[in-house]
Amino acid sequence: MSVEKRVEILRILEQGTMGVRGLSGALRRRTENVIRSVNELEARGLVSRRRAPTKGKGRPRHLLSTTDLGRDFLRAYDALMLRPLRGRRADMERAAYEGDYARRLASRGFSPFGLLLELNGFVGDIDSPP
Repeated sequence: MSVEKRVEILRILEQGTMGVRGLSGALRRRTENVIRSVNELEARGLVSRRRAPTKGKGRPRHLLSTTDLGRDFLRAYDALMLRPLRGRRADMERAAYEGDYARRLASRGFSPFGLLLELNGFVGDIDSPP
Protein backbone atom coordinates (compact mmCIF):
# COMPACT_ATOMS: atom_id res chain seq x y z
CA MET A 1 0.00 0.00 0.00
CA SER A 2 1.32 3.44 -0.86
CA VAL A 3 2.26 5.92 1.83
CA GLU A 4 -0.28 8.39 0.47
CA LYS A 5 -3.08 5.84 0.85
CA ARG A 6 -2.02 5.12 4.44
CA VAL A 7 -1.99 8.82 5.24
CA GLU A 8 -5.42 9.31 3.67
CA ILE A 9 -6.96 6.54 5.77
CA LEU A 10 -5.22 7.64 8.97
CA ARG A 11 -6.31 11.27 8.48
CA ILE A 12 -9.95 10.21 8.17
CA LEU A 13 -9.74 7.93 11.22
CA GLU A 14 -7.93 10.61 13.20
CA GLN A 15 -11.14 12.67 13.12
CA GLY A 16 -12.99 9.91 14.99
CA THR A 17 -13.85 6.24 15.04
CA MET A 18 -15.57 4.86 11.98
CA GLY A 19 -16.76 1.60 10.50
CA VAL A 20 -15.45 0.11 7.28
CA ARG A 21 -18.53 1.17 5.29
CA GLY A 22 -18.19 4.76 6.45
CA LEU A 23 -14.49 4.71 5.66
CA SER A 24 -15.04 3.28 2.18
CA GLY A 25 -17.66 5.98 1.56
CA ALA A 26 -15.29 8.73 2.72
CA LEU A 27 -12.51 7.34 0.54
CA ARG A 28 -14.88 6.60 -2.38
CA ARG A 29 -13.34 3.14 -2.78
CA ARG A 30 -14.70 -0.38 -2.87
CA THR A 31 -15.27 -1.96 0.53
CA GLU A 32 -13.05 -4.96 -0.33
CA ASN A 33 -10.10 -2.68 -1.08
CA VAL A 34 -10.62 -0.70 2.11
CA ILE A 35 -10.80 -3.89 4.19
CA ARG A 36 -7.50 -5.06 2.69
CA SER A 37 -5.88 -1.69 3.44
CA VAL A 38 -7.26 -1.61 6.99
CA ASN A 39 -5.99 -5.13 7.66
CA GLU A 40 -2.51 -4.08 6.55
CA LEU A 41 -2.61 -0.94 8.71
CA GLU A 42 -3.82 -3.00 11.66
CA ALA A 43 -0.99 -5.51 11.17
CA ARG A 44 1.48 -2.61 11.27
CA GLY A 45 -0.09 -1.26 14.46
CA LEU A 46 -1.31 2.01 12.92
CA VAL A 47 -5.04 1.25 13.28
CA SER A 48 -7.00 -0.52 16.00
CA ARG A 49 -10.30 -2.31 15.63
CA ARG A 50 -12.85 -2.78 18.39
CA ARG A 51 -16.17 -4.51 18.35
CA ALA A 52 -19.18 -2.22 18.55
CA PRO A 53 -22.35 -3.24 20.35
CA THR A 54 -24.84 -4.78 17.92
CA LYS A 55 -28.53 -4.12 17.77
CA GLY A 56 -30.24 -7.43 17.27
CA LYS A 57 -29.00 -10.10 14.91
CA GLY A 58 -26.48 -9.76 12.18
CA ARG A 59 -22.81 -9.46 11.56
CA PRO A 60 -20.88 -7.77 14.38
CA ARG A 61 -19.79 -4.24 13.57
CA HIS A 62 -16.22 -3.07 14.13
CA LEU A 63 -15.10 0.48 14.73
CA LEU A 64 -11.70 1.59 13.53
CA SER A 65 -9.50 4.24 15.10
CA THR A 66 -5.96 5.51 14.80
CA THR A 67 -3.46 4.20 17.37
CA ASP A 68 -0.74 6.24 19.04
CA LEU A 69 1.71 4.79 16.53
CA GLY A 70 -0.62 5.87 13.70
CA ARG A 71 -0.71 9.42 15.05
CA ASP A 72 3.10 9.38 15.34
CA PHE A 73 3.25 8.18 11.73
CA LEU A 74 1.12 11.15 10.62
CA ARG A 75 3.26 13.64 12.59
CA ALA A 76 6.45 12.20 11.07
CA TYR A 77 4.89 12.31 7.59
CA ASP A 78 3.89 15.95 8.04
CA ALA A 79 7.36 16.87 9.30
CA LEU A 80 9.00 15.22 6.28
CA MET A 81 6.61 16.90 3.84
CA LEU A 82 7.61 20.31 5.19
CA ARG A 83 11.31 19.72 4.55
CA PRO A 84 12.50 20.91 1.16
CA LEU A 85 14.49 18.52 -0.97
CA ARG A 86 18.06 19.64 -1.40
CA GLY A 87 20.66 18.52 -3.85
CA ARG A 88 23.97 19.76 -5.08
CA ARG A 89 24.19 21.08 -8.60
CA ALA A 90 26.81 18.44 -9.49
CA ASP A 91 24.46 15.66 -8.30
CA MET A 92 21.62 17.02 -10.43
CA GLU A 93 23.86 17.33 -13.50
CA ARG A 94 25.14 13.77 -13.01
CA ALA A 95 21.57 12.44 -12.68
CA ALA A 96 20.53 14.28 -15.86
CA TYR A 97 23.56 12.87 -17.72
CA GLU A 98 22.87 9.30 -16.56
CA GLY A 99 19.19 9.62 -17.44
CA ASP A 100 20.08 10.84 -20.92
CA TYR A 101 22.59 8.00 -21.31
CA ALA A 102 19.96 5.42 -20.29
CA ARG A 103 17.49 6.94 -22.79
CA ARG A 104 20.07 6.69 -25.60
CA LEU A 105 20.80 3.06 -24.72
CA ALA A 106 17.10 2.22 -24.75
CA SER A 107 16.61 3.99 -28.09
CA ARG A 108 19.30 1.72 -29.56
CA GLY A 109 17.56 -1.40 -28.28
CA PHE A 110 19.66 -2.02 -25.18
CA SER A 111 18.21 -2.51 -21.72
CA PRO A 112 20.08 -0.30 -19.21
CA PHE A 113 19.02 -2.63 -16.41
CA GLY A 114 20.15 -5.71 -18.36
CA LEU A 115 23.53 -4.07 -18.99
CA LEU A 116 23.84 -3.28 -15.29
CA LEU A 117 23.15 -6.92 -14.40
CA GLU A 118 25.74 -8.04 -16.95
CA LEU A 119 28.32 -5.65 -15.50
CA ASN A 120 27.48 -6.84 -12.01
CA GLY A 121 28.13 -10.43 -13.14
CA PHE A 122 31.53 -9.43 -14.52
CA VAL A 123 32.49 -7.75 -11.25
CA GLY A 124 31.30 -10.79 -9.30
CA ASP A 125 33.53 -13.03 -11.43
CA ILE A 126 36.55 -10.78 -10.82
CA ASP A 127 36.03 -10.72 -7.03
CA SER A 128 35.49 -14.46 -6.63
CA PRO A 129 38.56 -16.70 -6.30
CA PRO A 130 39.26 -19.15 -9.17
